[in-house]
Amino acid sequence: MAKQTAKELLASYGKTIDKNELKEFEKKFNIQKAKDFAKSTGGVSLGENAKTYFSTGGAAGAQQRADEAAQAAADKNKINTDVIFDPGDGSGPRTMSQSTYDYEVASGLAKLNNDTMKQLEILRGASAENIANISAGAQRYGYEADERARKYVADRAGQSAEAVENIRAKGNLDLQAIVNAGLKDVENIRGQFGVEQEKTRGEFGVKQEETRQAGNREVARIAGKAGIYQGLMGAFSF
Repeated sequence: MAKQTAKELLASYGKTIDKNELKEFEKKFNIQKAKDFAKSTGGVSLGENAKTYFSTGGAAGAQQRADEAAQAAADKNKINTDVIFDPGDGSGPRTMSQSTYDYEVASGLAKLNNDTMKQLEILRGASAENIANISAGAQRYGYEADERARKYVADRAGQSAEAVENIRAKGNLDLQAIVNAGLKDVENIRGQFGVEQEKTRGEFGVKQEETRQAGNREVARIAGKAGIYQGLMGAFSF
């Protein structure tokens, strides 16, 4: 037996389609097709109960209403766990369910962590670049300082050598001047000593001669007296 089409099933319901027929048709097809069939044929219509059933969405509508009723009952008995949350963006506080709040917090934390990691990468890159620049600058400064130190030591060594030579040359000049002055003083002293020696020698010779002459005179005087004494002794000799 061939499968019955939607039109064939609707045609079997006659001029009026009631609620039960519409439910039966809904199990196999979309109830909107029944409404379209009745409208297009003109001679077929939906009964009052069928119209009401159609307007309320049929079985799907009834299921939706049942679900909503069950949810309302559950919400009525549920402990309110809504959270008042201020996102801090100027929009003001708002009320949300605990699950929504948890999601918002988790999303915010994930975004914050992502932003933090990006900033850390930026800071790491900047730090690495700064360290490289500082290291290069330190190496340049160390090289320049080493060069300045070497130049300073070389300059000071040159100045010291020049100063030593100047001192040595000046010392030689001063020493020669001292030697020359000493020699001159020696000659002056020697000359003065020679003069004084000759003077002393002359004075000593005069004194010696005077003493010798005085001694001769004294000897002659004594000898004269001795002769007179001998003469007297001879005169009185028996």
